[in-house]
Amino acid sequence: MFIAPLGSKALLMPQIYFTKLNVWKNNFQPGEQIKGTVSLRNYENFAINDLVFHFQILKKENNENLSQMIDEQISKNIFNLPANKEKIIDFVYSLPSNLPKGNFIFRIQLTNSRGEEMSWIDKIIKIGGNGKFLNLSNYWIVKSGEDLSPAGGVNYQLGEIPQIRFDITNKTKFTIIAFPKIITYKRNVGGEIAKVQEGRNILLEPNQKKTVQTRLAKLDEGGTYLSKIQLYLKDSQESVSNSIFIRWVIVGKNNAEILSVLADKNSYQAGEKAKIKIQFTGPAYTEAEEENPNQGNLIIRLYDKNKKLIGEKTEKIGLKTGQLLVKIPIKENVDNPIIEAMITKNGKTLDEYSLQNNNFKKKKVSQKNGKINFLEKNKKSMISIFGIIAIIITIIYSGIMKKKGIVKILILLTLIGIGIFFAGKSVLAATEVTGGYCNTTIIFNSPRPNQVYRVGDVIHFSGAFRVTSCGDGLFFNKVTFFITENKNIPLKRINACSSCLGAVSTSYSDCNVRWCDQVRVLNESSGYKIYKLGEVYPPDVHQGARPYWVRYNKSFVIPSNLGFSGPVRFYVQYSGTHWHGHWHWNITYQKGYINNPPKASISCYSPVCSSTDCVGYTGCPFVLTNNSVDPDGQSDIQKSEWDILNFGISPDVTYSFSNALHNFNFIPQLSLLGNHRVRLTVKDRIGETDSAYKDFTILKGIIPDFKCSLDKATWWDCKNLHPYTKGIVYFLDQSKPSVGASHIVKREWQFENGSPVKSVGEGESSFTRFQSSGSKKVTLTVTDDKGRVNSESKIISVKNPHFRWREVPPSGPSSWLQKFLANISDVFSF
Repeated sequence: MFIAPLGSKALLMPQIYFTKLNVWKNNFQPGEQIKGTVSLRNYENFAINDLVFHFQILKKENNENLSQMIDEQISKNIFNLPANKEKIIDFVYSLPSNLPKGNFIFRIQLTNSRGEEMSWIDKIIKIGGNGKFLNLSNYWIVKSGEDLSPAGGVNYQLGEIPQIRFDITNKTKFTIIAFPKIITYKRNVGGEIAKVQEGRNILLEPNQKKTVQTRLAKLDEGGTYLSKIQLYLKDSQESVSNSIFIRWVIVGKNNAEILSVLADKNSYQAGEKAKIKIQFTGPAYTEAEEENPNQGNLIIRLYDKNKKLIGEKTEKIGLKTGQLLVKIPIKENVDNPIIEAMITKNGKTLDEYSLQNNNFKKKKVSQKNGKINFLEKNKKSMISIFGIIAIIITIIYSGIMKKKGIVKILILLTLIGIGIFFAGKSVLAATEVTGGYCNTTIIFNSPRPNQVYRVGDVIHFSGAFRVTSCGDGLFFNKVTFFITENKNIPLKRINACSSCLGAVSTSYSDCNVRWCDQVRVLNESSGYKIYKLGEVYPPDVHQGARPYWVRYNKSFVIPSNLGFSGPVRFYVQYSGTHWHGHWHWNITYQKGYINNPPKASISCYSPVCSSTDCVGYTGCPFVLTNNSVDPDGQSDIQKSEWDILNFGISPDVTYSFSNALHNFNFIPQLSLLGNHRVRLTVKDRIGETDSAYKDFTILKGIIPDFKCSLDKATWWDCKNLHPYTKGIVYFLDQSKPSVGASHIVKREWQFENGSPVKSVGEGESSFTRFQSSGSKKVTLTVTDDKGRVNSESKIISVKNPHFRWREVPPSGPSSWLQKFLANISDVFSF
């Protein structure tokens, strides 16, 4: 994801990463095909439509950062990658018929259709054959009698013709007749071809070496050019040598180039604004011109399939390296628009780029009369509102229920649900912190975004820095690698000329550079968590398979003494200088994660019934405590899962909880008597797990029981007793003490709607009067002489009284009263 605004000091190339390379074998003969698949992931929020593979065969040289280009072929297939998507692509590459023997690097380099390099992936292969091959080496640009670096971007005026010199060596047993072919590209291999030249035949006997001096093409347009030189056999027209590259520049203020064009969507509705991202560069500059560049116009136009203009916009830009996000109002509905971008100055077109935006997957949109329905148009807003409402409801619900455990789970599930939706809507790739003077382009190839590592893992850094404007070479190059906590690390200025920042050069022995106070580096003593992995010193830019690039390729083991973990940043810090000019620097980071797995741990106890760890009693609360920890922070434990083993019941019972550090509380029953084992498995946010085991014992606890009576003479099972309201009911404790105890020392009775409601004491019996009819609960809690406690509850059905009348002889005026009292006496006993 390139995020730097217009006017920044660097361009971060579109963030596409190779995730996997598969080939069907590793040993090949010249002329064979290499077949396989690669996986690519686009981390941009913009689809990229004009992607091309460059297949390369490289030979490693002594320095691990140097390689010789043996062969390069450009795929004919142009493909796309949707935003934030991964894609598997098949490929076929035919090896040249003439190759040296040995082990080589097979590289797939990703570029756009203009040759702008992005990421790459490598695999070591072995090539056999007869080794019929010529070697090109010791190549230079010759200007004014001086040998100049072929990668430094030597400047020429319009009409000047560059001269070059190189050596050809035949180390084979064959006599070879070949001719040089020079293809000059505008800016990069794969871009626009400016000129193709073929030289005279050259005969080389076995073990013979020749030096060739020739001229490059005469070109009349200013710009940056790259000339590729390779030898071909006279008869078969097959390549028979490695490739060498010459970088050169025709200076001129009336020049600019568009590097890439990215669109956010495939279809637009009338009234919408298309978002188009443009990267561009200007001509070669002096320092003063870089600070005050010439002005030009960037024009973006969108057309439908009939070439009808449906949107356009013009932005004023400085003719220098930069990027811009342009929002263009759309006049009519359009699918797969054609996008044209051009840079003009004073009415003259300096460069133009046409992109057919037809590789996006078309979305299904509910429409009526050409309009998007409300829900589709406002999908993101509706989801945001829903998320906010869900949180508010959860908070209100928590205030009503006052049940903390349930509320925590509800809140957690709500937040996780919202987080899952928004995850993937915006994927963060490499981020540039600062870029040095005169513009630097960065390719961040490895590590990929948001990768997870553990202490002891190998982390691989690869990528490249390229100067995009200034053209006099890069020397004293140094790349430093850090792991830091996931925070913005402060920067500091240092004197770059002091020992050349510790770097070395193969071309110069001392530092004599201006503006030494301009370099910024990470402040390692800032108090933030910073670990320096190490550093490399890439060679001067006039060496290597691709000039102008300062490449790095280094692996480190994540140390055990890192001192921190969790979300981190992997920083890459570059510095280098133009000889007698100024320093370049760049600091870019990729987000990642250092994970330490959780450590599961269990303890167990009965908080009421036992003073012995991991011994419980039936009927009494027993607690299995989750003491697990995670070095990355307790919030990293996302799930705890309990398995109670060997209960003697089938199946075993498993308890799972989504929140971290949840205890398991239960009350053992008689069926659980004996020895048991519990397993606790905890999982962190990365998915790593750890398990712990604990043995515990369940013994027979107090067995509480009681019976009921209306007259204390006959005792009944309470469910068979049906007392009347306000009638007295008696209760008798028949509980048995726990294992190892001798007697009950305390009894506590609870009577629902009784009078009294509660009775506490040592006596075996108690009584109450129920004040209303219906089912009433009676609970007895008993404690034995070992301090163990248990409870038993029973339900008693209470009835309302009813009157029964009987006939009695009349006995005067008071006979009605006598009759009433006689009936009452049948009902109540006082």
